[in-house]
Amino acid sequence: MTPLVIRSHPFVLAELALREPADDEWSLDVAVRESPTVTPVIDDVATCGPFTGAVVSVARDGGKIRMRIVGGAGRLATRVATRYQGGPSTLVQTLADLATEAGETLPTGAAVDLPTWRVHGGSYRVETRRLAAVLGLGWRVTPSGAVDVSAPRSPAGTPPGNPLA
Repeated sequence: MTPLVIRSHPFVLAELALREPADDEWSLDVAVRESPTVTPVIDDVATCGPFTGAVVSVARDGGKIRMRIVGGAGRLATRVATRYQGGPSTLVQTLADLATEAGETLPTGAAVDLPTWRVHGGSYRVETRRLAAVLGLGWRVTPSGAVDVSAPRSPAGTPPGNPLA
C-alpha cells in the first residue's frame, strides 16, 4: 500500500481514484484508515506519490477519512479581472499573471509570443482553456500542481480486446 502523508504521518490507503483529464486539473479521491494512535491533522496541501495538490474536502466515513485533492492550489474556479494586455508578451507571462491573480501555482508553458491578449474576466480555468484553444495547444495541471499549456497530450490508447465480438 502507498502511504499518504498528512502532516508528516503515514496513513494506509483504503481507496484511491485518480482522474487525470487531458484538459483540466487532476483530482484524487482518497480514503485512508483512521488510526487509533494518531489524530489526523489535515493540512490544505497533501502529497501522494508525485502528486501534490490542495485538499478541497474532508469527511469521516465509517472508520475512514475521505478526501478530495485537486491539482494546484484548488483555485482554478477563481475569477480574474477583465483586461486588455497590449503586447508584446509571452504565453508564460500571461499565464503567470492570471495564476498570481487567482492565487494558483505558477504555470509552465510553450515558448509562444503573444502580440496582444484580452482577458474576458472568466475563471482562471476558463481563461487558460481559451488561451490554449486559440493557440492550438493543450493544457493540464501537472502532478506538481502547475498549469502547463503546451502541445496536446496524446489520447489514451484503445484497450486490447476482440474487435470482432
